[in-house]
Amino acid sequence: SLAFADKACRVVNFEARDKLVNQLERGIAKNNFDNCDVISGYVGKDVYLDEFSSPDVVLMDVEGWEYDILKSSPETIDAHPVWIIELHDKGKTDPNVDTPEMVEPEKVKNLLSKNGYSISPIGNTGKHIIAQ
Repeated sequence: SLAFADKACRVVNFEARDKLVNQLERGIAKNNFDNCDVISGYVGKDVYLDEFSSPDVVLMDVEGWEYDILKSSPETIDAHPVWIIELHDKGKTDPNVDTPEMVEPEKVKNLLSKNGYSISPIGNTGKHIIAQ
């Protein structure tokens, strides 16, 4: 997400892993970005997208939690940002979950489609989409 910092007015990074929070903060300081914030916590559990002003673009790589986060973000969905999402279909990779739930990428696509988004693949793996 720091790659967008010199192109965006504001970048908000959500990160649940302390090690990566520290890396992001060091990268922000090293590059003197004053338009970046790092929010520590699990999106959809500790912090919610709807708590923040409507974004223009959401870059999502959440290891299987795509659908859950979208379901917990109706105001953000209604604001109609562009979503760039890495889809997962094996299971949620969260150490706080006892049994991994299977993830269904089609549920993510259907939820976005029902809310007026057009879905396009990025690349040829089917693992990444853009919704606009």
